[in-house]
Amino acid sequence: KDFDDMQIVCGIDPQTTNFPCKTYPNFRNIAENVDAVIDFSAPSGLKDRPDFCEDRQTKLVVATTGFSEEEYEQIRGVSRRIPILLSANLCPTIFLFQTIAKKIHEVLRSFDVEIIEKHHNQKKDAPSGTAKVLSNLVKNAPVHSLRGGTITGEHSVCFFGQDEEITLTHRAYNRSIFAKGALQAVRFLALKDCGLFSMQDLCQASIS
Repeated sequence: KDFDDMQIVCGIDPQTTNFPCKTYPNFRNIAENVDAVIDFSAPSGLKDRPDFCEDRQTKLVVATTGFSEEEYEQIRGVSRRIPILLSANLCPTIFLFQTIAKKIHEVLRSFDVEIIEKHHNQKKDAPSGTAKVLSNLVKNAPVHSLRGGTITGEHSVCFFGQDEEITLTHRAYNRSIFAKGALQAVRFLALKDCGLFSMQDLCQASIS
């Protein structure tokens, strides 16, 4: 209901056509007018996505992880001409979760830190992009990845002190929260002409 002003006009998938909208095997075939592209796919198709968006002056939301440094540079280069929001996780509350974890670490410097992340058994990358971000925030803490069943996503940051422990956990029960975050990202980029943004920028803009 909050996004009734938005419409899915088409999708890209080289193999599957089981979508409630028209799909194309690649960006070159798209005939529709597109205002924004939301990408949850894989780094392998990076070249087509920014080129398409730059040619059409289209907003780009990227939730794909696993890019090389050269691929990140490509994204940064294109962001000088169109607005791009790049994030390993499009759930808005993850920014709050990361902020709290970083603050706890700053206060409890003497505590040992470990990260546990759980995802469904079809997830290709391990550790997850979100876990990597968390690790960077808390002194490069080791990450333990678990894959099984249909777990949507769970991340825990564990702080171990002398005779005490603090565990901070975020659980995603349904992928709809990532879809909602993606649409919020599109709305955020609608007011931007160019630049590289993150969910932190979106959340800070919402607070202010």
